[in-house]
Amino acid sequence: MRVPDKTDKGKIGNFNYMIHDPDGHLVEIVQYAPDGWTRRETGKFLPDTRVSTRIAHVGILVGGLDASLAFTATRSVA
Repeated sequence: MRVPDKTDKGKIGNFNYMIHDPDGHLVEIVQYAPDGWTRRETGKFLPDTRVSTRIAHVGILVGGLDASLAFTATRSVA
């Protein structure tokens, strides 16, 4: 898999780049920057009655299970 040598900041101040998974889906890899919009504005536009203060979820369509398992097994998400 090819990744950039340097990751620039996007429009809202986070570092990001795109890759393709084995099924051809475009996947955005994002690192929230301390001075980026995401961290700066966290929780400011949500009511106190929201379901959760933190929900992490990723949904990925899989066409070829073996290729997808090999792709995800060699990457770590922290």
